[in-house]
Amino acid sequence: MSRTAREQAAPRGLHRSLAACPLAVAALGLTACSRPPADHGAPAASVSAGGPAASAAAGASFSSPPPPHQAPAAGARLGALAWETTVRERPSDKAKALGYLRAGSVVAASAQPVGREGCGAGWYKLEPEGFVCADPSNATTDVEHEIVRAMSRRPDTLARMPYAYGIVRRGGPVFGRLPTGAQAEASEPGFEARLKEWLAAPGEDGAGFRAEHWLAGRTAPPASELWGQHTTREVPWFLADGRAPPANLSGYPPAGSEGIVLARTKHHNGFAFVDSAVSEGRRYAISTQLFLVPVDRLRPVEGSSYHGVEIPGEMTFPFALVRRAGPLMRADGKKLVRERDVERRAALKLSGKQKKFGDRLYFETADGLWISDQHASRLDPAKKMPKWGKQGEHWLDVNISKQTLVAYDGTRAVYATLV
Repeated sequence: MSRTAREQAAPRGLHRSLAACPLAVAALGLTACSRPPADHGAPAASVSAGGPAASAAAGASFSSPPPPHQAPAAGARLGALAWETTVRERPSDKAKALGYLRAGSVVAASAQPVGREGCGAGWYKLEPEGFVCADPSNATTDVEHEIVRAMSRRPDTLARMPYAYGIVRRGGPVFGRLPTGAQAEASEPGFEARLKEWLAAPGEDGAGFRAEHWLAGRTAPPASELWGQHTTREVPWFLADGRAPPANLSGYPPAGSEGIVLARTKHHNGFAFVDSAVSEGRRYAISTQLFLVPVDRLRPVEGSSYHGVEIPGEMTFPFALVRRAGPLMRADGKKLVRERDVERRAALKLSGKQKKFGDRLYFETADGLWISDQHASRLDPAKKMPKWGKQGEHWLDVNISKQTLVAYDGTRAVYATLV
């Protein structure tokens, strides 16, 4: 059940889809695959502080003007305004889509439109490839635009995961703007009692569990102290004074002038977050789409430290990746005897031999021991190279049944991991 996916050459920071979820990498960042409604985004963990500071320091005046946007490099720039700003192969709405830019991305572009087919505002050529329509809801040449500035916090591509992630442990409201205590109580009757339970709870269900996860690298008093003092702090300029974000990127219906609740979460929904803010003692996580979820309703999720293996630097074919911990067995006549245990995610060099003992398939390791296919997946070079692989392009071979991924540089395997 193997599946290949290709990554073509594209504008600097713009990647084509590698499967169902496009990895839209802009010159200043990349998207997370987090789209509403239903189960938004999916787990994972660390926040980039790139771009201008997104939040005011504690005690700063929230009514002060937004901080200036970090000046781009010399030359014309185009900023993405839509959650998915499509990049096309030619300056036409009928042209093939190459990928997309996430809202807030800023890329090098032509100074003037190069065509207007299907786009009255004009198509701008990206460097080095692709075209974007500068419709007011799609993109802009004004990199000081509020949406561009509000979305300026970029993903951390060197961290385990590009954003901070949370899984809903108790369903509740999704807020379109930062609520006051009274607004929160109206939306969540009895929330104060539940919040106090969370503050006192031990372990993974309590306020002390990975509390730094939501701080985007800052330091802050404990949640109990913030609540005790009903502090308001770390509020980004675009949420100050009860203001709604400059755009509704969530896909949820607008809350309207009187309401602040966009939707309600369900148990185990997952979201990606770029920052957080404290309103009257309660901390709210700010999503990549600028809606807010109370952190007391979330369980922080951190990415794995597992990095897979480099080929051939760390391992050569054939080899096995251990999906779950289990025994390495020694052959004793027609039976197997437990020799030692092997940890999950270990990489084992194989001899190439495999055979059945009873009704189970086993792979022989280079040192003559055996491991069951119930615990490990065998990896071999791709038997059939796709055309683009033979042409030297980068591509991925994903095997769902084995739960493995192998990255290829042309016909040469360079990396493997579990998925």
